[in-house]
Amino acid sequence: MNRINGIILAGGQSSRMGREKGLLTIGNQTFLQRLIDTLKPIADNVLVIGQSNYPKQEAVLEFPDEIPGKGPAGGIYTALLRSDKELNFILSCDTPLVSTKLISDMILKFGEESAMICRSEQSIHPLCGIYRKSCTGFFKTQISNGELKMSRILEGLRVTYYDLTGKNEYQLTNINTPMDYQNLINEYSG
Repeated sequence: MNRINGIILAGGQSSRMGREKGLLTIGNQTFLQRLIDTLKPIADNVLVIGQSNYPKQEAVLEFPDEIPGKGPAGGIYTALLRSDKELNFILSCDTPLVSTKLISDMILKFGEESAMICRSEQSIHPLCGIYRKSCTGFFKTQISNGELKMSRILEGLRVTYYDLTGKNEYQLTNINTPMDYQNLINEYSG
């Protein structure tokens, strides 16, 4: 099933959290390690993108943002530029509950589109999806034109959505604030 890279975007500012989100723990693992372990069974390589103070991980490739300060669009651009595979599963380091099964199911349903993005009842989740390396130039052009908003960028690509609703929607939980993190810990330990 491989022929895909797993990529974790870990270069965010973490301004609302006040500390690097990838170093937060759930159980006895950091978010970053948990996502690496989630991606390893399905990915040829795991890449971590962004400036970080994370400990070096065995068998993980790390790259700083090619164009710093451009948010998720810049992270995806760097991921696609550095990847050696046409298909790339991209995750944000603040979504620690995504499962290997979800990723595997998405890979099996992926067709000829440019990208497949998770969608919940509330919104789309561009940092949980499959992107083709062939989108690299498109992302660079969008960034060069000053477009950083992911919803607008996605309008220019052939995108399909993987609907994740009901009992599995929790996998898209995004941990941005200390309260989000406390709620996760309470739920996970309870």
